Amino acid sequence: MVAKMVVMHELPLSFVKYFGFRDLMKYCKPLIGPLRKDLLKKDIFKLYDVERTNTMKMMSNKNESKIAISVDFVAPHNEKSRYMAVTAHFVDDLWALQRRIMRFIHLPFPYTAEMVCDELVEPLIDWNLDRKLSALTIDSCSINDAMMSMLIAKFTVDSKVMGGRFFHLQCCAQNLDLIMKDEMAVIEKDIEKSQSGRWQKQSVNIWKCLMN
Repeated sequence: MVAKMVVMHELPLSFVKYFGFRDLMKYCKPLIGPLRKDLLKKDIFKLYDVERTNTMKMMSNKNESKIAISVDFVAPHNEKSRYMAVTAHFVDDLWALQRRIMRFIHLPFPYTAEMVCDELVEPLIDWNLDRKLSALTIDSCSINDAMMSMLIAKFTVDSKVMGGRFFHLQCCAQNLDLIMKDEMAVIEKDIEKSQSGRWQKQSVNIWKCLMN
């Protein structure tokens, strides 16, 4: 239960060292065993194995749904390295859309298209999804475009929808973000003038109220 709580609320492993938590657990269960970070880490991996097994059963060959993959990149502040989150999207037997994070991968700097491709192929094969892929959504950049060409070549044509012509899908959120940045850059000066004028007018009104 402690492992579930830590995962659910995204708590650090050092949470088991908090004196308040230790006192609470001793109060609830006086004969409780040792609370250590290494034991908590093992419990989290066991929990991951259980969830992974259940998810693989849902995405087994009995489920005829194709699997769509989305790849998101996260760049920590002031760090050149990136993290790659690989998420599977599919429809279960009850026609409900499901989403599962398959892998969270660290990409040390400098990363190349070959590195990204190899790191992405591993979880796809590990989860037995290499013959059930429908599409992959990823940000558009030179490294990702080159990586997609390598990735498509690693899987057979028969396993892709329409021979893989629609396998690579560009992220709509990224395209909308780029469009909005271009549009906002055009009117940025007008917005600054409008805000500065508005604040000046409010300052004058406040000063008049204080004088009265």
